[in-house]
Amino acid sequence: SKPFVLVVDDEPDLVEILTAFLQERGFAASGAANGAEAMDVARAVQPDAILLDLDMPQMNGWEFLYRMKADAELRHARVVILTGKDQSPADRQEGLRLGASEYLLKPCLPDDIARAIHAALEQPRRDLP
Repeated sequence: SKPFVLVVDDEPDLVEILTAFLQERGFAASGAANGAEAMDVARAVQPDAILLDLDMPQMNGWEFLYRMKADAELRHARVVILTGKDQSPADRQEGLRLGASEYLLKPCLPDDIARAIHAALEQPRRDLP
């Protein structure tokens, strides 16, 4: 079956573009507008990978990552961070420490996003202790 990617971003246009692109590339894909919605959707669909924006209302990407990694049902999902936030080296380190496979900055070429998701899905499970 197709790997399922959940796209989490508060820009609806971007979610639409990315889910359509991922579907063209052979993934199943769905979107969520913030971390709170993403938790609900992730529980329902059990995604293989999550493409995660950090800067969102209601529940941001950091909060989502903390909660996801503490959730036995969700912690196996691979995470690729895609954020427009000004990136500090500390942010990148923290994202990777929390289990993200990749930390990409917007704007990012769709091919690079697809490559990062494929690479993430090929990694062995890296559950936090």
